[in-house]
Amino acid sequence: MLNLKRLGAVVAAAALSLGVATSASPASASTTGYGSCSIAAPKTLSITSRYKAVSLGLGSDCINSGVDYASWDLYHPTEGWNSIAIFDGTTSDIWDVYDWDVTPGSRYTWRPSMAYDLNYDDIAQNSAYTDVKLGSYATLATSRSGSYVTLYTKTARYSADSGSFVRWAAPRGTIQYYGSKGWTYLRYAYQNTSGTSSYKVYAPKGRSYRVVFPSSTIVWGATTKGMYR
Repeated sequence: MLNLKRLGAVVAAAALSLGVATSASPASASTTGYGSCSIAAPKTLSITSRYKAVSLGLGSDCINSGVDYASWDLYHPTEGWNSIAIFDGTTSDIWDVYDWDVTPGSRYTWRPSMAYDLNYDDIAQNSAYTDVKLGSYATLATSRSGSYVTLYTKTARYSADSGSFVRWAAPRGTIQYYGSKGWTYLRYAYQNTSGTSSYKVYAPKGRSYRVVFPSSTIVWGATTKGMYR
């Protein structure tokens, strides 16, 4: 028997990839039906390389609803359609992410496209989102001289221009020590244009230190492991 719904979905996906307008809008989602089906997509995505294969899956409600086919369209907040996830008799798919094809600091939305069971009954779908930013890392080094400890911090972030990590200058981090109340503020760490900083603190007794850099508009933050000195 010819599966008209599946054929329509394939044709629509092919047309979208070629930039061809179709009579069926990709935003016309099935929001009501027999049962429900949810896409399991990461809520956050860190860009750290030229390419990343991001795993997508179906929620347990899809299996409980007997879903045979489901798809979601991925939309950029201002540029429109970006990609599609298709689960055709499977429970997993791969989102091929290239650093040049995503915009750091953007929230991408997974919009329902089509879902049905073996009887071709429509299944309700959820909407989901993925926040995309550049990845970063931070390091902390320490040295002691008598009652004083010197703390050295370094930050770097991914750059799509170079395809590598570059110095992350200017973020303000927070140096913390571990005390009776857990991690406690010690002082701010202001990174210079080289993405580094150093501070000498009075610390007659040994304790653990770490530095925390918050996320910016386009870069995810980073926190170092505790270091005892």
